[in-house]
Amino acid sequence: MSTSPVTRPEFTEPLALLDATHRCDRCGARAHVVVELPTGGDLLFCGHHFTRHQEALVATDAWIVDTREITRSG
Repeated sequence: MSTSPVTRPEFTEPLALLDATHRCDRCGARAHVVVELPTGGDLLFCGHHFTRHQEALVATDAWIVDTREITRSG
């Protein structure tokens, strides 16, 4: 199961989605992953909490943008 960065057509710059002001919904650390749920709404996660909940989120067919890989390669 891959969670490589995904870009919807309307978002050409995934990094523009998250900046230093975006915080993890679980712990308040800087968010690096945005998850849009198929039922509506979105969640922001730090790397730790996304990794912890990744399997369940992928199983819901949520749209996931993981900026950790983008920021490391640039």
